[in-house]
Amino acid sequence: MKRFVHGLCCAMSLSVAACGSGNDDDAGPEAPGPTTTPHQEQGPVVNGTLLARVDVTKNHRLEFYAFAHGQAGVFETGPVDEGKPLLAAISGPTTLAEIYRMVLGASAEVPKALLEADATAKAAEIAMPLDVEPRTPIAQETPIAQDEMVPKACAPDVYNDNYGAEWFFVNLCNAGNFRLCDDNWPAVRFLSVSSNFLNWRIMAADFVLGARMHGGHYAALVGRKPAFVPDFDFPVFARNYGEFVYTGSGRRDVFGAANADCPRIHWAIGSSSPLPQPLRF
Repeated sequence: MKRFVHGLCCAMSLSVAACGSGNDDDAGPEAPGPTTTPHQEQGPVVNGTLLARVDVTKNHRLEFYAFAHGQAGVFETGPVDEGKPLLAAISGPTTLAEIYRMVLGASAEVPKALLEADATAKAAEIAMPLDVEPRTPIAQETPIAQDEMVPKACAPDVYNDNYGAEWFFVNLCNAGNFRLCDDNWPAVRFLSVSSNFLNWRIMAADFVLGARMHGGHYAALVGRKPAFVPDFDFPVFARNYGEFVYTGSGRRDVFGAANADCPRIHWAIGSSSPLPQPLRF
């Protein structure tokens, strides 16, 4: 079920932390515990700096990051059963400071690191050339037929709701002037998305096995073709969503993948510019 839309676009107790490194082993809350598998236990891989974190609940958090070449963004993850994601309210270009105040209130004092990252992103807003060649998919990224991906070990659809697909479409297929959303894919990649707003969302649809979401950007190098730079690789736990909002301009790749034993994720992407066709594999 593919859904494409082309158009315009409560009280909480929050724990807030300002951070200086993306490699803080104590940065996040305990993982929600429907399962413990090697696929889920592997932690995040971030090629950047964790600037601040907001803990909404024990298992629901937002993390603010700065990456190389003026790239920045916010990651949110939480259980589907705890309600609508906060970043779902964002449907167009924004900044780290604006997102921080959206979450904590208009009068919240924004950490200096977020303001500095926003200034760096603004200074780096030189759009990549439109003729940038996207990376060529490697062999295992070659799209394959849907009927070749047969779930091996998926848990039963306990709520009989297509593994939460309708919740996902209602709550997370709503961002950007251009958007694509679909359900129950094994893995998906979008190559070379050029925009000043990009929102990437996945849901680990299975009740036992999790998923992962990745993103990166292209950097202009003097005298050379632009090079791809990985930014993040986050785990998304079973029956949880993961959402990443890139702030500022850039050309990026995003990717989501289910556990091989249950190739089932829902995904949504929103952008301020037209989107390429997704690669399914």
